[in-house]
Amino acid sequence: MNLSLRRTVVSQILIIASLIILAYSAVAQNRESLLNKAWEDYDTTSAIACYDQGKKVFATSMDSALMFFEKGADISINLNFNRGKILNWRSMGAVLGRMGRYEEAIDILEKGLQLVEKEKLPVLNRVDFLINIGAAHHFAGFTGRAIETYIVAVDLTRKHGFDDKRSMLLNNLGIFYRTLDRHEEAIAIYEESIAIRTLNKDTAGLAGVKHNMAAAYYKINNYDKALENYNESRKLYNSLHASKDLLINQIAVGEVLTAMGNYNDAIKTLQPLLGKKEIAGIDHTTKYTLFASISRSYLKQNKFQQALITLNQIEPILESSDLSPQRIDFSELKATVLTSLDRHAEANIYLKKYIRESNEKSKQQSNELLKEMETKYLSIEKDHEISLLNSNNEIQNLQIEKKNKQLIYSGMGLFLAILALYSFYLAYRTKIKANKSLQTKNIQLQEALESNKMLVKEIHHRVKNNLQVVSSLLNLQSRFEQDDSVIKAINTGKYRVQSMSLLHQSLYLNEDLNSINIKKYFEKLAMSLVKGFPLFGKEVNLILDIEDLQLDVDVVVPMGLIANELITNSLKYAYENTEHCELYFSIKESDNVVRLIVKDNGIGIGFTELPERSTSMGMQLIKSFANKIKSKIEIDNFRGTEFKFTFVIPTIKSNLKVIKNVAS
Repeated sequence: MNLSLRRTVVSQILIIASLIILAYSAVAQNRESLLNKAWEDYDTTSAIACYDQGKKVFATSMDSALMFFEKGADISINLNFNRGKILNWRSMGAVLGRMGRYEEAIDILEKGLQLVEKEKLPVLNRVDFLINIGAAHHFAGFTGRAIETYIVAVDLTRKHGFDDKRSMLLNNLGIFYRTLDRHEEAIAIYEESIAIRTLNKDTAGLAGVKHNMAAAYYKINNYDKALENYNESRKLYNSLHASKDLLINQIAVGEVLTAMGNYNDAIKTLQPLLGKKEIAGIDHTTKYTLFASISRSYLKQNKFQQALITLNQIEPILESSDLSPQRIDFSELKATVLTSLDRHAEANIYLKKYIRESNEKSKQQSNELLKEMETKYLSIEKDHEISLLNSNNEIQNLQIEKKNKQLIYSGMGLFLAILALYSFYLAYRTKIKANKSLQTKNIQLQEALESNKMLVKEIHHRVKNNLQVVSSLLNLQSRFEQDDSVIKAINTGKYRVQSMSLLHQSLYLNEDLNSINIKKYFEKLAMSLVKGFPLFGKEVNLILDIEDLQLDVDVVVPMGLIANELITNSLKYAYENTEHCELYFSIKESDNVVRLIVKDNGIGIGFTELPERSTSMGMQLIKSFANKIKSKIEIDNFRGTEFKFTFVIPTIKSNLKVIKNVAS
């Protein structure tokens, strides 16, 4: 082939290639324009098609699913197609929530809920939106809001007879309450769910609720009820051949047995599970419960090396996870095991980790509380303060206006009967409007009071949790001290903190935030002090004689601290040379006068130990608290020591005073 021919062939090839490239570019541009044209020529079926396509790709790509739902929503908005808006907005909210974009999820779901209510669609549409909104609030850390939303949904399902949906809602609602450590309320909710699932013969649902109820009973130390419900759920799981659920159930039973002190049974229940392959498939929280329960049982049996080996197996998983509560528990447990093995240097490392992580957790909880208060409760409180002021002004203006009109119409009535009748008609109409306005303001004030009450309860609950952390830190610190005087001082502080913790627990569990049932509070306080105080083998016969009364919080606080000091003093000093130790504690009321008595049968106190002469901190505290409630102190040294405090309930709170609980 000569040179000119070669050049001709190459030129033709280059021309053909250029034409192909140009053709491909034209086709691509045409395809793009066709796609754009397709989107422009949409109709309502396009909005539904986007929704259907988003559901198909949801499991594999949430980003793609969100893109389809957003496009479907845009089409529906342009067409004013409400059904398309509702379907796509609800799906968008679900996807955004899964992606952690909670604020966007709640905004779009709230918009969808408003449209459902505006269009007066079937109730189930509203319930579905409320479920998604509540879930978004919960995962965003606003569990209080999630509970409020779910309660509205539960009421709707109860009113309209949607039992299947209600049982599911109740189960989730119980989980929310357990998140806030409100386990008694969770149990009551689970009981309602169990009744529905039993009636509907929903075996799988019933098994799950029974398991959750057992966990709630475990948290309030009712271990017999916990085992009873775990056993019932295990029978149901067996009938369903649910192997994974059975494995989790067995781990939970082992945890309860450990807490009950049945360490051999706990190890027999849990140890065989370590060799099962199914362990790899359970969540990290349950897996930690398995290893921690086995290790704790070995520790209680003084098998320290086995306890350490078990803990070491779970440590790598904890280090790579975000299980903050479990890491705190692990650090404390491992510090205790290493101390028992006399490996104090290593124990000190884990003790420092425990203290650091506990402080971080406490700080995180405080920040979450402040965040929720700032975003909800404080704004509500300010709104209601303004509303309250406006309500008072409006009420006064209405009252003045009403009086003026009545005077004018009465004067006119003296001159002309017709005008008098007309004036009475106007006065009547004005009265109706005023009554409606007053009723509206009363409802707003009541809502403000309920919101404030919820806030105060939440604050008491968080204070109780923080005091328990302080008590745990003091208890752990005392284990590393050698000086008896330092240990005594730490323990004294711990008992004072526990007294305040019990008080705040009683407050947030009580409906009335202004008063406390002293029988429950002081019985729990006295028994916890006697049970927790070491008396070197001696047992104290605690005799309680407490009336079932409701007393004002301002009175109960100093009474509780007085009782704490006196009982602690008796346990410390009274029974050194006494074989049969008795401690009598009484609170009685008569004619608005309360008498508090603490008496032991110990060695008695000396002249210099009387409150007015003693220089000890405990006696000075007793004297200070007695002065706070204006109480008279009487001391008797006959056959032991008897302290009697007598005081009158303040008349300024005569509406509260003392409320006796009547059983019948």
